[in-house]
Amino acid sequence: MRGVRDLDITGCCQATITNEAFTHLDGIRKLNMSGCYQRTIGDDAFVHLRGVQELDMSHCRQSTLSDEAFAHLQGVRKLSMAGCDQATITDAAFTHLAGIEQLDMSGCSQPSITSAALRCVRGVRALNMSACTQDTLGDEGFQYLAGIEELNMAECRQPTISSAAFAHLRGIQRLNMSYCNQPTIGDDAFKELGGIRELNISFCDQRTITDAAFEHLSGVQVLDMSWCKQRTISDAAFAHLRGIRQLNMSYCGQSTIGDAAFEHLSGVQELDMSHCTQCTITDGVFSQLVGIRKLNVTGCKQLTLSAPEIMQCTRAVRLLRHL
Repeated sequence: MRGVRDLDITGCCQATITNEAFTHLDGIRKLNMSGCYQRTIGDDAFVHLRGVQELDMSHCRQSTLSDEAFAHLQGVRKLSMAGCDQATITDAAFTHLAGIEQLDMSGCSQPSITSAALRCVRGVRALNMSACTQDTLGDEGFQYLAGIEELNMAECRQPTISSAAFAHLRGIQRLNMSYCNQPTIGDDAFKELGGIRELNISFCDQRTITDAAFEHLSGVQVLDMSWCKQRTISDAAFAHLRGIRQLNMSYCGQSTIGDAAFEHLSGVQELDMSHCTQCTITDGVFSQLVGIRKLNVTGCKQLTLSAPEIMQCTRAVRLLRHL
């Protein structure tokens, strides 16, 4: 197998695969060993992966893998270590990943990984740290993410992350902070996010996020605010979303959102407002949706779908008939 450049051994967790197998992979460039959690694979296997550029070792949770394995991954550009939550991996592992561009460390919630780890990957462009809920990760780590373009921090609910962390994310394009409903994150978090294009704040229903947060989101084109039920968000928030193209506000049951919100959304092309049963949205909203291409109003019992305004939105009519 010395000529192999791309190898997928996902889920091959049999004990007959050992470190010895990796001695034949000197020329490998892309390797997927996700779910290979057998203890017969350890640090020594990685000695032969010096040339690898893309590596998926997600859910390789065996204690035979430690910081030492990462010493041989200095050439890697894309790495997934999702679910590798063993205590044998610490901040020291990240000191060898200075050239990393895409890193998935989701579910690596062990306290042995702290804000100091992010200092070693300051050149990363895309980072997934979702479900990294340890208090050892906090605002301090975000100062090393100044060049990041895409960040997934869904379910990072620890109180050590506050609005101050976002001051370092000025260049970010895509941010997922769904389920981050801690009160330490509020309107101030959004002040430096003027260049953001895609934002997911679903299930972020803390009252510390209000209409004021949206003043800084004029560049957003894709917004997911589904299940955001706080009444601190009202029609006024939408006045700043004139550039929006895709909007998901399903299950947004707050009565503070009504037809007036859509006066500024004439450019929206995809809209999901399914199950918004408590909103004060009526059939009149359809006169505003002149650019709509895709519409979901499933479960919106307050809509009759028979008002004259709907006829002004022919594309919407065509889609509504089979919902």
